[in-house]
Amino acid sequence: MERYQLLIYRYSRETKMILPELNDKRRSSLYVVRLLAATLVVMIFVFAGIAADAAVKQKGYASAEEAVKAFVAATKSNDDKELLSIFGPDEKKLISSGDPVSDKMRRERFISEY
Repeated sequence: MERYQLLIYRYSRETKMILPELNDKRRSSLYVVRLLAATLVVMIFVFAGIAADAAVKQKGYASAEEAVKAFVAATKSNDDKELLSIFGPDEKKLISSGDPVSDKMRRERFISEY
């Protein structure tokens, strides 16, 4: 290598080490894309959590009789959302077995025995 080529090579290496984002546009644009993707993922999780929290809230009742009346009415109408609001969103296993026909029969049997 000639002397001027060596100086140019050394200067370009030093510049890249000191200011990599100015000299490597591909790398800096990749950084921006990654940052936007990470921000998007975080926003999705935050908004999904807010939506899930706002979707079903557990109700409170002034008396046990009022709670039983609401439970019986929701069971008679086979309303899963109302039952979830009575028991709370964490008790989904208590409300649904995963088989709608079985759930309906079980609720009808409960109402007939009530």
